[in-house]
Amino acid sequence: RDSWTKAFGPGREVGTGVLDVVSIRTVSNKYAKMCPELIDPIIIPALAKSRATLSPASLNSVGAQAMKSVALKALKSGVARQEGENIWQRAAKNVSNVNFVSDFSRELQRKAYLKDLFKRAEGVSSRPASKASRMMRFTPSTLYFLILEKDWWFCILLAALVYSIPIGVLSLICLALELENDTAEAELSLHDYIPPQIILSFRFCSANIISMGYGTVLPTSNWGYFIATISQLLGILTNVFLFAAVLAKFQSPRADIVFSKQVCFFTRDGVRHLCLRVCNLRCHTLYNPSITLYLLTDHETAEGETFVKIEELALQMPGSISGVYNITHRIDEASPLFKFNEEHFLKKDTVMALQCIFSALDPVYQAEVCSKASYGKSQLLFGKRFADMMKVSKTGKASIDFSSFEELIDAPLYTADEANFILNDDPMYSSPAPSKVSHKICLVTGYGRSSFGDTRLDGDLPMSELRSECAFTLSVAMILCEAGEEYIEYVVDMGDKPEWHKDVNPKLETPACRLAGSEEWLGGTDHIIDTLIETSSKVGSLNKLAPPADVGNDKDSYEAHMVAFALCLVHSSPNNIRSFLLNKLGVDPDVDMSRSKAALQAKALEILGRWETALGAGGGVQRPFLCGDRPGLLDCRLVTKLNIAYHLFESGLSDLGAPFAEVAPLTFSYLDRFSRRDSWTKA
Repeated sequence: RDSWTKAFGPGREVGTGVLDVVSIRTVSNKYAKMCPELIDPIIIPALAKSRATLSPASLNSVGAQAMKSVALKALKSGVARQEGENIWQRAAKNVSNVNFVSDFSRELQRKAYLKDLFKRAEGVSSRPASKASRMMRFTPSTLYFLILEKDWWFCILLAALVYSIPIGVLSLICLALELENDTAEAELSLHDYIPPQIILSFRFCSANIISMGYGTVLPTSNWGYFIATISQLLGILTNVFLFAAVLAKFQSPRADIVFSKQVCFFTRDGVRHLCLRVCNLRCHTLYNPSITLYLLTDHETAEGETFVKIEELALQMPGSISGVYNITHRIDEASPLFKFNEEHFLKKDTVMALQCIFSALDPVYQAEVCSKASYGKSQLLFGKRFADMMKVSKTGKASIDFSSFEELIDAPLYTADEANFILNDDPMYSSPAPSKVSHKICLVTGYGRSSFGDTRLDGDLPMSELRSECAFTLSVAMILCEAGEEYIEYVVDMGDKPEWHKDVNPKLETPACRLAGSEEWLGGTDHIIDTLIETSSKVGSLNKLAPPADVGNDKDSYEAHMVAFALCLVHSSPNNIRSFLLNKLGVDPDVDMSRSKAALQAKALEILGRWETALGAGGGVQRPFLCGDRPGLLDCRLVTKLNIAYHLFESGLSDLGAPFAEVAPLTFSYLDRFSRRDSWTKA
């Protein structure tokens, strides 16, 4: 349920063969201090059994948060920099921490999109001229290069300019010449028009430069013949240059290669991948393609020098490309991207870019075609992959749908094992002291660890991050989450309680709760819940979900955690805690261990029997929850205590005498159902 997820955090669902190591390890820590004689026969086997239910990835993530914290501190302080980098690398090897979250919502019309695709192909190789280099030293070779590089409209404008300048200049010079117009009589008789000198000059120069001949206007002096000769020489040079440039432009290989506008990050077969797409709009085969992908990042050396570091990303090369190809990079431990997460990619002060270079042999041009694309941080998409472009018609004919070139679909963000570590940025230490007053409800929660770094109980595992553990605190959190009441959480490390905890609760107990706008901290689970019922309309509404009459509202008769604790301590030598638990459960602490254990097992089965009866509706239709179709206040109060009892029973820390799921199948299903709610993960 949502409330379970909200209260416990992700990855804390109840399932067959999966145990809550945090709860078991926290309880084991208490037992080991009170009863050291239980460590070897009971505690260590129970911990081993519970940790055996974790996947290798989950087990390896233990302590990775701590390693990351230490590494970041070392790197930021500049002290022991190499050591910090080594710690970071070890943490990265334990957990692949690339987080992928993004969105793609644009839909393009098919015709408009294809038109845009072809426009992009036409301009893919062109780029602005460099004002600081190429244009500072302008030569004929520069002009020739620009003609080949630019589009046809540029060539046409350039040709018009090359012809217009000499024609205009020489026309002005020819205004002083005496010119003979061969068509003067015809123009006068047909149009009654005598061209002025400026028109004759323009005709004279245009004909000499463009056609390299006199045309209809002739010179009548030596200076006229001299200017005509100069004009024809200029015409020869201009015509030869433009003809050669146009011919070379027609013959230069130009690929219709288009790159996708975005780069996708997603998980494939449990491994991170980067992917961008390239297509050949002509759909003919390009041979021996060469594709290189580079990562550009800012880098600072040990000496303080900063520069953009260029690293090549490994790719799989195809033998040929015809229509479309997905350029994919596997982000494994050898990849430069392995250590980056989404937050690092999107930081404003991070210099990061990707550049892809494509070349291949075009059999039509009999030459190599080249293209490139560059991507900034804003073009990176997480949790998306490209849709399939291959379409099959009713007749079975396959074709490429280029309108789907940049269509994206959702992809897995990360594996389930990584989610617990990546999404849940669990704390390593207790929270700072609470503020004096807050506009929201405040809840002090007890947290435990799956490993304390104790060599006897934890082997070589380092200290792990904190996770919510206190069943009493979790019951309050579940109520708030199920009711939809927002609250501020203050974390208390149950193994190393902070100094400010005394100010909140002199007994150093959890939970502690403070109402919005109040300075007073409330203690005691029942008192806190009763106060929330009176002061919060949302919690009050949840309280109205009363259980049926056959279930009752006596929470004490359903609490299994106390007998679970007692079933472990029954093996210990006499002590105050053992005597208290056994007396509370009606078992004489002075009788021998086997009789006490049998009595406690019978008590546990009695309590679980009540759960079975309540959930089975007395033999009728099975109830999803004690209060009906959704959890009520009674469910939230009891489920977290039932959860800790289940894990103690299943791990062997407490001996129920039979598997939990066999003794109480409806109760186990109830736990499984509840632990899938959002409230469970949040709590």
